[in-house]
Amino acid sequence: MSSTDYQSGREALGARLRELRAEAGLQGKELAERLGWQRSKVSRLELGKQTATATDLEAWALALDAPGEVADLHSRLRGLDSQQRSWRRQLARGHRAVQDRYVAEYRRTSTVRGYKATVIPGLFQTPDYARHLILLNAELMQSPRDTDEAVNSRMRRQEVLYEGGKTFRILLWEGALHALVGPAEVMAGQLDRLNGLIGLSQISLDVISIGACQRR
Repeated sequence: MSSTDYQSGREALGARLRELRAEAGLQGKELAERLGWQRSKVSRLELGKQTATATDLEAWALALDAPGEVADLHSRLRGLDSQQRSWRRQLARGHRAVQDRYVAEYRRTSTVRGYKATVIPGLFQTPDYARHLILLNAELMQSPRDTDEAVNSRMRRQEVLYEGGKTFRILLWEGALHALVGPAEVMAGQLDRLNGLIGLSQISLDVISIGACQRR
């Protein structure tokens, strides 16, 4: 697991909350009124931008007249909390060991499929982008700062992009391109890196536009 995996978990929980609301035939504004919440809180929970509490989940299910969903929602939240604790334990000795493990896993894999909603995938990151992201994660998780070693390991992981017999199918939400992981020059370098990957036969990078998400 990584911090972005944790975010993906939050988004999966949010998707389930959104699904329950849709099944009840309610708009977000209507549900917010039932709960006595700001509309923005409903939106943040559904988009995975805020971690729900057990109380939030229970209130959500009861407001939709779906008390039978409470146990499942609580189970999903416990799984998310357990993943985060596991990730903290993995980072207790720094980020390099985690990056090294990914290097080994990718070398054993012939087809890589992934989805990222918050940051550029590690396989496509520039060293500067990776350095800023690892520093942010280290601060968030209060883990040792072996930044240079972790960045070097992440760059070694990218060697698999040019190995024969491998394919990479990545889906990226457009919002990840706007997330300011570092200063403007870092982001510009990262966009240039992505442009350089376009046209490589072994790589498929598709982007879900923000507008498409808003139309749903």
